[in-house]
Amino acid sequence: MNRSAITIAFALAILVGAAVLLAGAETSGAQGVRQGFLGDVNCDLDISPADALDVLIYDAGFALKRSSCPQVGSSVTASRERTNFDLVWGDVNCDDLVNPIDSFHLLKYDIGDPEPQTECPDVGTPFRIPEQTTAETIPAADPGSAESMIVESVGVQPDHEVDVRVMLTAEGVGAWRFDLHYDSRFMTAVDCSFFAGYCSVDAVNEETVRVSATAFGGLDADDLTLGDVTFAAGQTSVITHVTVKPETLVLTDTRGRNLLPVDVTDGTVTIGDAEHEVCVGRASAASASVGSRDRSRLSAQREPAPPTASPVPTCVPPPSSGIEDR
Repeated sequence: MNRSAITIAFALAILVGAAVLLAGAETSGAQGVRQGFLGDVNCDLDISPADALDVLIYDAGFALKRSSCPQVGSSVTASRERTNFDLVWGDVNCDDLVNPIDSFHLLKYDIGDPEPQTECPDVGTPFRIPEQTTAETIPAADPGSAESMIVESVGVQPDHEVDVRVMLTAEGVGAWRFDLHYDSRFMTAVDCSFFAGYCSVDAVNEETVRVSATAFGGLDADDLTLGDVTFAAGQTSVITHVTVKPETLVLTDTRGRNLLPVDVTDGTVTIGDAEHEVCVGRASAASASVGSRDRSRLSAQREPAPPTASPVPTCVPPPSSGIEDR
């Protein structure tokens, strides 16, 4: 065999070896491991109403598979701190069943009030699971849609309570979560409710209420109520803002598809005679990037009032305690 033939043979051997290594790497990747959390049913590294919706879809008898994620109801071997354990994907209370009770646990965790677990790891416990290579199979359903989300503007007398309603115009909404932010200098959230989900006062901090819910069948309405929050007003007569925090908004249809962006209109609570308005601060600035909305109450700068008009409201500046940075 001449030198040229040897060189060609050697080159072919290198190519074949490289192909074998690449094939092995692809196989290894398909059988590798990934980070997971107990309750992260759809493998998006977040536990939200969308995971609770996946559980309800499975419980209703539909096959639901997501790419690179175990099938709900399948047996999975997970590892944590060098210890392997078996679990049923979607079963978060370790009763070997996937049903609405698991959905309840997920929603309670999402609003910051997790159910205690005695014989099972807590929801949100991290572990590692085998990498999956499943095809996506979604139950037949028309795509959902959402148009506008409105925080109701209301009035209340000092030292009284008032309900602020959050409404949505949508079709086929399957799951949602949002944080409602308010100014605790002028009022306090004392209660919240939702007819088909969960609502928690002070789930995030002293100025934030979280609402979380799922609806497997999908909800259609021009004025669907997502939550009612009861506020206790203080003694200061003022106009203060109630805003949806855009980074917390989760809104999906019954297939788990994100319905954002949604046109969001924040609301106000007018306490007393409304002679004062809160300066543009943390709440209004945080909501400035959410859709289009009436900015008339979001600016301290007003056009000069005509002589016959009522006096222009003055602005109550934020206190010097650093409230803007909290």
